[in-house]
Amino acid sequence: MSERRFRKNERESQRGFALLVVVLLVALMSITVASLLDVVNVDQTLNFAGRRSQRAFAIADAALGEVAGSRLLEDRLPRDITAPSSPVQAPGEPNELLNASVVDVLRGTYAGNVTLVKKRKVAENSVNLIEALVYDVDLTGETDSRDAQSRVRGRFERIILSNAGRISGSAATR
Repeated sequence: MSERRFRKNERESQRGFALLVVVLLVALMSITVASLLDVVNVDQTLNFAGRRSQRAFAIADAALGEVAGSRLLEDRLPRDITAPSSPVQAPGEPNELLNASVVDVLRGTYAGNVTLVKKRKVAENSVNLIEALVYDVDLTGETDSRDAQSRVRGRFERIILSNAGRISGSAATR
């Protein structure tokens, strides 16, 4: 009889132990899931910010190509090199590769300045004088939702042909 009582007391003392283990395991799993959800949320936020930044850079970089290839600069060849800067507002003109402006394809805007730095002689012969206009370009690309910006600076040359039909030197006569 004393053995029976001992087993009964032993079972009664262990009755709440299983419940305690289950509650602790559920609490541990809840903490793990909550921390994983937080990590995923932070990772997703960083990923979206990176995507927006990449898109803003792509807009600014493509705008640099669009401005460099634009026929708008031909209309803006400076007559006076003392006032060489001209602002550029998006959109430019359709890009040959994209068949549309950067603004339309990449869903964003760009703005900046194009500055004539110098005019340099490339080549000269008896008929033509070939010169290059050297431009500095400073553009800022922005996503359409205005949540990311990127700035691109570059330099390019536009070759111009001048003095066509020019004859230099003197002709010898007898």
